Amino acid sequence: MSDTTRYSLDFHPNCPTCDEPSAHRADLGVWVCPYCGRLAIEYTDTPDGPMLEYLPSGDDPIECIKVLGEIATHNGLKAMLGSPFESKEDLLDLSMASTRRRWNPDRSAWTVDTNAIQEVKEQLRDAGWPVIDLVQLRRERRQENV
Repeated sequence: MSDTTRYSLDFHPNCPTCDEPSAHRADLGVWVCPYCGRLAIEYTDTPDGPMLEYLPSGDDPIECIKVLGEIATHNGLKAMLGSPFESKEDLLDLSMASTRRRWNPDRSAWTVDTNAIQEVKEQLRDAGWPVIDLVQLRRERRQENV
């Protein structure tokens, strides 16, 4: 028997920056502080309850593009991009042929082919957008814990 307990994702711990309850966005797989936009991408079960692992405060600007997760579609594996509305034109400038970018209204996110994510990140950074790859951060954290 494990000394940790599996908790529901329906918990709302306070953001360490502004002390407001963070809300879980099941569609995105993250917790978001509604006041400052700070993100938590993982949680750890502890005997005292779940503990969110927030991104360092300087690493999660609100006005940035975030690689939120990956979804399987009938067109293959897609990366979901969370983005401010102001980035729309830069996202539309992405090559349709190589990225197969499209707006997914069901996810409220842009999607691109996962094999083109490096190209997407480079082009958006060249356009002046900070890009945070939450998928890569999750993988790195999991590898550190192995």
